[in-house]
Amino acid sequence: MELTEFLCVGNAAAAVNDRLLCRHSVFGLVDLCVEATAPASRGGGDADRLAPCICSNRLRHRRSVLRLNVSRTDLADVRACFPTINRFVDGFCRRGEAESTSPVGCVMIFCETGDTLSLLAAAQYLVAVERRTVADVEHCLAQAGCVTPLVEAFTVILHSICN
Repeated sequence: MELTEFLCVGNAAAAVNDRLLCRHSVFGLVDLCVEATAPASRGGGDADRLAPCICSNRLRHRRSVLRLNVSRTDLADVRACFPTINRFVDGFCRRGEAESTSPVGCVMIFCETGDTLSLLAAAQYLVAVERRTVADVEHCLAQAGCVTPLVEAFTVILHSICN
């Protein structure tokens, strides 16, 4: 689900769908999956930070991956990751800003189902970095096709970021 020209959210299946990632020009992935349910292709070590891709036009490129081990139930743990997520997303959407106003590529934030932590992480980026209001972010999510409204605990976090 594309939220802006540089930010989208998805589930674990979308994060390993090379055609989908290429179609949306996704060059960065923020992985919020719990280790036990993450895609089997994750592997380990430093080499695992790049996910290989083979496009339909036979070009080969890699995507940067930020993997964060966060608890689905401990919102303080999730909030502690926001600055790291924001720097990673900013690295893609602000790169090349001197030469152009368009982002270098899109970042997909994903979790197992695509409708919990990934939505919160993307929404907080829009509130904290892009300085959007919570109402604007909720409208953006609805326009992108999000049928699940943000849970109340998430909106409380977003409002606290605004203040």
